[in-house]
Amino acid sequence: MIFVKSGTYHENLVINKSISLVGENVDTTIVDGNPPEGYRIPIKIQCDNVSVSGFKLLYGYTGISVGDAKHCSISGN
Repeated sequence: MIFVKSGTYHENLVINKSISLVGENVDTTIVDGNPPEGYRIPIKIQCDNVSVSGFKLLYGYTGISVGDAKHCSISGN
């Protein structure tokens, strides 16, 4: 499990390992998906058995993208 402290993160995360990604607070743990370059998807899941919760997702053309992945849990975002 990866616990992410509250804050604004200017990122486009690509998750390619089975993990649980948990934000500290959905109102204050922000992933801003609009950097000057990149995928413009705040969180992109590319493998099985990933859990994502507790994030506010901003400025992407989609919030969370799930590729060819199974058994993923996305909740409370």
